[in-house]
Amino acid sequence: MTATLTLCALVFVWCFIFFLFFKAIGWAKQRKTGAYVFGALVQILLPDPQVTKTMAVIEQQKEQKEEAKQTQDDKVDK
Repeated sequence: MTATLTLCALVFVWCFIFFLFFKAIGWAKQRKTGAYVFGALVQILLPDPQVTKTMAVIEQQKEQKEEAKQTQDDKVDK
């Protein structure tokens, strides 16, 4: 009994999500404000799956810039 209710609830949630996405696509095609709001909320609420990778790349770029600046300062001092 509980497995059936759980399955029904999951199906209902998925149907609701698909309905929302299709509605948002329709709004976006008509350039309605609701599409912008929905997109912004989804972007804010859903986590970025590559946050750690992005942070590592940024740190590496900063280190490379600092090393380049130090080598450039060393060449100027000589």
